[in-house]
Amino acid sequence: MARTPNPTPLLDASFADPEAMAEVLDGHPDYRVLRRLKPRREFGHKRQGEIAKVLILDTDAMVDGKRLNEARVAELMAGVDLVIAHNARFDRGFMENRLPAFAYLPWACSVSEIDWQAQGRGSAKLEFLAHELGFFYDAHRAEMDCHALLAVLAAPLPNTGETGLARLLAAAQATSYRVQATGSPFSSKDALRSRGYRWDAERKVWHT
Repeated sequence: MARTPNPTPLLDASFADPEAMAEVLDGHPDYRVLRRLKPRREFGHKRQGEIAKVLILDTDAMVDGKRLNEARVAELMAGVDLVIAHNARFDRGFMENRLPAFAYLPWACSVSEIDWQAQGRGSAKLEFLAHELGFFYDAHRAEMDCHALLAVLAAPLPNTGETGLARLLAAAQATSYRVQATGSPFSSKDALRSRGYRWDAERKVWHT
């Protein structure tokens, strides 16, 4: 009597490992895998040149009406060379209202000071940038947003090879100028926009 062969397993033993499954999918042209971001506390980079102390900051509605540990914030601010936020216009105004010492620190905005479109990214939203790098995270929770921004800025930019963090640090060292079209009539908006001016709704002025 002929024996029925054992059915071929659909999954071999390696597929018990989720990472092994992810690697198989990653190798297929029809799939992209997103991995959960694991916050890094240590980077192990060798020092190259001077060291800059950077504070990455994010606040949202979760802290509205709540008390900040001002002593801890002051400790984090000590010796900071640059404060980075992914929407510095909002974060800076919020923090300067709560803690005026933030007005005396240099700031960088990772939304407006990196041309993400020129780097081949379809959006400057942090979640989108994270997905482009292959990871996801619990968005809109301030601490995880900071870890996600650090991971995005630590990755090489697609078209230049330098990191976003290096770009922001270099820009912070350079002299920059802000030109405002004060008192410009409404009819000039199209001409201003064509020359690279942007509308500042808070200050109600076109600027570049």
